[in-house]
Amino acid sequence: MIIQSAQPSCGCTVPTYSQEPIPVGGTGFVTAEFDTSGKPGINNKTITVTANTWPKVTTLRFKAMVTPTADAGANGPVK
Repeated sequence: MIIQSAQPSCGCTVPTYSQEPIPVGGTGFVTAEFDTSGKPGINNKTITVTANTWPKVTTLRFKAMVTPTADAGANGPVK
């Protein structure tokens, strides 16, 4: 398997993925780093992975509950 790309749904999510071909029976990875700054509450994000598979495009979804930091109140209430 060859992962050709991994595209996030927004700029706050940065995916990384296996750059080398993944042999049959081997393992690869797709990871994501999500910047939670200014995004309190529930966040739903997606990463669209394109590879030489069927189907060619697979959508990975994750949900994160972001708890504001204790000093967040210094800038006003969180809505």
